[in-house]
This record gives sequence, structure tokens and C-alpha cells, in this order.
Amino acid sequence: MPNAVYAEAISLGRICNGPALVGMKAGHGDSRFDFYIGENEKKIFAEVKGMTLENDGRALFPMRPQTEESST
Repeated sequence: MPNAVYAEAISLGRICNGPALVGMKAGHGDSRFDFYIGENEKKIFAEVKGMTLENDGRALFPMRPQTEESST
């Protein structure tokens, strides 16, 4: 679902200011990305992530708690 929302935002011109070349599941080097967007001279590789936690209107991405041992 997040990728569909992002693709729609691109098609509505909310991601780029002008015409954009869009590719899905694009590769760059050894990496794979959800989207490639080419606008004029700009090249954008985007990985879209979903969010499942919201607190008081803020999107949060839960991670394991930091401890002294894991923060070094």
C-alpha cells in the first residue's frame, strides 16, 4: 500500500516539479530501490517504508530500546 500511495503522489506531481521518468524496482550498483525518478538532471532513488505506529499525530518507527551495551 505505501508504494501505491507514493506512485500516486508522483503521478500527481507532488514529488517532482516537472515531468519525471519513473521506474519501479530500480537497481543502482548492488542496491535495489522501490522507485527511480529522473527529473531533468536529478536522479532520485527512493525506498518506501510503511509506518505502523502513531502517537499524538506523529509517525513513529519502533526500534529496540538502546542499552549501554548496544549503543557502543
